[in-house]
Amino acid sequence: MKLPSIFFAIAVYLSTTNAFLAPVSIGGRGKRDTVVGRREAATARAFREEKPKRSFLLDEFTTYNGELVHPYSTLGVDRDAERLEIRKAYIDLSKQYHPDAIRYRDVLPTGCSSVEDAREQWERIKLSYEILSDRKTRMRYDRHESIATTLADPSAAMKRAAGEAISRGAMNLGKSMINVGSFAFDQMRNTVRKK
Repeated sequence: MKLPSIFFAIAVYLSTTNAFLAPVSIGGRGKRDTVVGRREAATARAFREEKPKRSFLLDEFTTYNGELVHPYSTLGVDRDAERLEIRKAYIDLSKQYHPDAIRYRDVLPTGCSSVEDAREQWERIKLSYEILSDRKTRMRYDRHESIATTLADPSAAMKRAAGEAISRGAMNLGKSMINVGSFAFDQMRNTVRKK
């Protein structure tokens, strides 16, 4: 009667302390040569590698594996695209990448080397459509993306803002010149009519 309870106690101890995963030196080479040691070294290497920094503002616009989705480029539409154009692009891409359509085809879609690649692309397409089809979500994405790019590279944001200000100023100057010219032309026409 006591024997099963001892085995149970040992099993509980091993499962809670991970004692069975403790590194064991093989051939006196140390911790790095064990399976667990190699796994820990790979994890440490991956942690040390430079990963592109992403703003927390864009976390809601990521796929299940953490990849940031760029909906405009994924669907191949402009930033000022209408809802009908977005829907048409989504339907066209759905015909190529939808998992049910791929299942019955012998050839994978362009750019996909496996069914898993096609599923990941479908995930991007679906999330892109969800972002762009809802007006509030689209506005939130545009706002958060512009803030995130500003935080990532402030000098590029300043250059872009300066370029926009110069173009607006030139456009307003052109409109003013046209208004002055039309006013002068009207004044000349009115003086000619009075004579």
